[in-house]
Amino acid sequence: EIPVLDDATAERIVALKQLDIQVPSDLDPIAAQVIFGDDRIWTDRKARLASVPTSSTAQHHADQFLEFHRSQAKSKEKSTGRFGVLRNGIQNFLRWFGPSRALKEISEGDVSGYFAHLMERLAKGGDGNSGNTLWDHFQVFKQFLDHAAEESPEIPLPKNLRSKKFKIPKTRREPNPFTKDEFELILTNSNERLQAHLMLMMNCGMYQGDVAELDAAEVDLTK
Repeated sequence: EIPVLDDATAERIVALKQLDIQVPSDLDPIAAQVIFGDDRIWTDRKARLASVPTSSTAQHHADQFLEFHRSQAKSKEKSTGRFGVLRNGIQNFLRWFGPSRALKEISEGDVSGYFAHLMERLAKGGDGNSGNTLWDHFQVFKQFLDHAAEESPEIPLPKNLRSKKFKIPKTRREPNPFTKDEFELILTNSNERLQAHLMLMMNCGMYQGDVAELDAAEVDLTK
């Protein structure tokens, strides 16, 4: 006989999803009833979630974190691309942790659990599950907790947050530099200012940010 969910458990799962709690759609009915079928456990969990002030939720702290970095991107202190990495990493963590949960509940078990979740995705493969992307997600997660703890003293930093055992292998990307002819073609079709920037990047190993922050006092025009 194929097990099915009883009506009460099904209603609780629907309510959990409305509270942004992740419940797998293919969860075995027997396991679902063990997890969600006890009235006392359900009542306690629902009451705890309902009692979380908006200012204490993970979503609220995530919004503050992103707003801080969005302002940096607008002022050119951080690239738009980097802000996109931060936003994607935050969204990924919130989907796993639950945006309505109080962030002060974060624990060492959550750090291990989130790492395990990312490693499962790495093993699964496919779009969005490369080592580089998942490594970015975990770094953003740690950066987010650092920021939240600085802004809100009631949020603890899990002791294992910097543990060296949490290593997500990155995929090595072989460089694909321009050929000499390609670079000369770019220079020929650039204005004088861009030519100066490109030459600094080629000869001095500078990035765009290094060129932008270069001060006149750091340049010796006599040599």
